[in-house]
Amino acid sequence: MTLKTITLMNLLLALWLFCPSIENAKFQLLNQVELTPGALFRTSLYHDPYHLLAVDSETLIYMIDYNCATCSTTVIGVKKSSYFASYVYVKESKVIRKRTFDAAVGAAVARRLIGKKLPYDIRQCNKRKYRLYFLQGDATNHIYAQKLVTGDISKDCPMRRSLHHLTVADVENPNFELVADTFKRKLDDFKPYAKYDEYYGPESTLQNPRKIVRKKSSKESVR
Repeated sequence: MTLKTITLMNLLLALWLFCPSIENAKFQLLNQVELTPGALFRTSLYHDPYHLLAVDSETLIYMIDYNCATCSTTVIGVKKSSYFASYVYVKESKVIRKRTFDAAVGAAVARRLIGKKLPYDIRQCNKRKYRLYFLQGDATNHIYAQKLVTGDISKDCPMRRSLHHLTVADVENPNFELVADTFKRKLDDFKPYAKYDEYYGPESTLQNPRKIVRKKSSKESVR
């Protein structure tokens, strides 16, 4: 290996290490941003959660697909005051919405579904579809060309009901229902994800599902 090659490799390594600081300079710490219901934030992470949706002034949500064991999608709540928010950098993303849809309505639906176990389909009812529903008030594709690419929602996907022309009071009503082709269901009737509190609740590992907790060594256990 020549000296020139080694020098180039060292330069590339230095740039790679420097990139995160440049990237973070464009972002803000999550616990320092002002949250407005319906605002979408992109994180500086390169894995989930890549997008966070503000549902009130202190809470954001993201979705996780469980496509193996439980076959469901779960809405995860993240508090602005959590440890997670103290080290994740975010930048608000622009969302274009129709005038007939109030962003706070989608946020209110998402907030009521935190911790719930929702129907899942790998292509037609997943976290991206739910995020679109909360952001735009409609997860169905009315354009035939789009249906060919992303597909319509599946029959048991509870996003047939449009959220347009609704108010926050409408969706906060205990009798408000989400609609699929095969059923109608009140938001409170969706079953909770069994281990939500253990994995993501206030007493969890700082609401950070990706954090690896170091196990105590045998010496530490003895102490």
